[in-house]
Amino acid sequence: MKEAIRRKRKQLGCLPRSKYDIIVRCLNGSFDVPVKKRTPEENNCLAMIRKRKDFELGDRGSLLCGGKQVLVKEDLPRFVEKMFMENKGCGARVIYNKLKVNYTGFSEQAILEILYNSKYYHEKYPRFTNKPKPKTITEEEPGKRWQIDIINMKNQSVSYKGSTYSYILQVVDVYSRYVMPKPLKTKSSREVAKALEDVLMVNLAPDIIQCDNGLEFKGPSMKLLLNKYNIKMINSRPYHPQSQGKCERSNSVIKAKILFATKSKRGFNWVEGLQDLAYAINTSFKRVLGGLTPFEAYYGRSHVFTKERHSSREIKKTIRRANKKAYRSLLKNATSPSKYKVGETVLIRYPFRKSRVPTKRYVIEGKVEKVKRNGVYIVSFQVPNKPELGFVSKSVGVENMTSLTVALEKQRKIKKHSLKQNRSEKQNHRTKYYHVLTHHENLQLLDGVNIAMDPNPDGNCQFAAISHQLGKIGIYKDVDALRKEAVHHIVENRYFYETFVYDETFDEYVKNMSKNGTYGDNLTLIALMREYNLQCLVVSTRGLEHSSIVSADGKFDGDVGTIALGYFPEGFGMHYVSIRINQRVYKDIISRLEQSYDNGDSGDSAASGDNAASGDNAASGDNGDSGDNGDSGDTAASGDNTASGDNAASGDNGDSCDNGDSGDNGDSSDNGDWRQR
Repeated sequence: MKEAIRRKRKQLGCLPRSKYDIIVRCLNGSFDVPVKKRTPEENNCLAMIRKRKDFELGDRGSLLCGGKQVLVKEDLPRFVEKMFMENKGCGARVIYNKLKVNYTGFSEQAILEILYNSKYYHEKYPRFTNKPKPKTITEEEPGKRWQIDIINMKNQSVSYKGSTYSYILQVVDVYSRYVMPKPLKTKSSREVAKALEDVLMVNLAPDIIQCDNGLEFKGPSMKLLLNKYNIKMINSRPYHPQSQGKCERSNSVIKAKILFATKSKRGFNWVEGLQDLAYAINTSFKRVLGGLTPFEAYYGRSHVFTKERHSSREIKKTIRRANKKAYRSLLKNATSPSKYKVGETVLIRYPFRKSRVPTKRYVIEGKVEKVKRNGVYIVSFQVPNKPELGFVSKSVGVENMTSLTVALEKQRKIKKHSLKQNRSEKQNHRTKYYHVLTHHENLQLLDGVNIAMDPNPDGNCQFAAISHQLGKIGIYKDVDALRKEAVHHIVENRYFYETFVYDETFDEYVKNMSKNGTYGDNLTLIALMREYNLQCLVVSTRGLEHSSIVSADGKFDGDVGTIALGYFPEGFGMHYVSIRINQRVYKDIISRLEQSYDNGDSGDSAASGDNAASGDNAASGDNGDSGDNGDSGDTAASGDNTASGDNAASGDNGDSCDNGDSGDNGDSSDNGDWRQR
């Protein structure tokens, strides 16, 4: 055969409207953009046409690829929703297979992302994956709180002394995990009360008895017994066995030991050997008790008399320490639930709890009105099939709540797990695998420095950061206005700035700097500071020791208003941000700068650190406190001079902006290189 084996052609990806129109124009001959003026997107479309060679125009000017109509990326959600509704809630794979018969330009993953971002899909297939943080029930002394439950042994009913036993009353001391089981013939309230009284006769009566919502614990006999011994009864949460965790755990242990004894000894009668099994459980060492046995924790001595006895205080201390360690381990392995804000619309599952009789559980919308304790919210919603009730507000557990879309819920999980909230900022990068800190993280790790505003890295970041800082002191200028003012000031003072322009002529520099997107440099920063009679404190991500003051004369003046910028040094990003600086850090930086001026024979000394954030006009419209206000701990522009008319360059006290690297960008200012970008 002369035909060569052709490689399978790569599937066409999603085309946005802009690329779709360019390809259509190329095919119908209306594309006439010169080569030098073509954008990267246009060049990409032309290369795509040359490579694929299967694009063609269909009826009414539609684009075809391989004989199938190309779907525009912006139109794909509409087609997906239509197919989802027509096929009664099908999945992404079914929609993909149905659409690819007549259309192309999409993938199964793209359809899945659209479904995950849609409200109609999550209402049809909701995912309630939240679980509240576990909360343990503990006690400080033995015999204060018991948990009781009924173990069903009907499948292993045995006869003992002429009676048939089918149940076990399990009694567990919460503090020590000491078990006191009793066999039962039936689980009537009268028999349960009689068995519980037998346990109370040989043990101190507890203050609280915790049980589930079984009817055997709610009869008149049980109420009389509780009143007799002055015991408070607490019912655990319905259909939530975790509320009876210690008792449920002991139930599984005793059932496992009964099964082991039954297999080991033929004809074993668990009623006769129940107390032997309980003794084996109570004399076993437990890690949660710090290596003690339940017997030792309950009675304060070991079941072996030759062993050295411990004081009650030592036992309590050991158990308390072991309980805390176990709880920390439980929290570490538990998945934290999502957190929802007041006023947010969520999906809830109603009714909130399962019942004995299977009932339909609806998925409806609700609005969060209040955040209560851990994992519980007050949600306003309309009860299904009962419009006459209107909107009601009820407590809803986080396990019955989720976001409107799958994508929103996933974003909460990603944000929650990307950076642990209970770790300090300096430990965020100490993960199992080492990774280099970003510039944002480096700047945030500087004690007392926080990012107030991070501009887009589009070449206008310096002007955007300065605009944010000026807005805090009442001077409202946009990016374009600041760029024009900086260029105008440089042109008007050509004799001063021309010396520091290199690699290009002064006119070329002015022309390039006038264009939107050209990175601002140290000359534009100095020009704006001289224009508004301000000074700029520049903090670098290299550390506070690389900070500097950019002003008209290169020195700090306590009587001149100060703004603050953060800077990612050259070779590491060249990016400016707006920052807030703590008052203590602000004074420390100014003190270092003053020492450097004195050591460098700079002449007159700058204002002292205590005077750095003060002045006659220290109280601006935004903040009525002085520069060293201890309320916020942050400092900003201060001074008594005005900028641009009546606007005072005084302190917003909290939102001083990003500081960039210093004018010399880590190098000494003697080399004259003021224009490092």
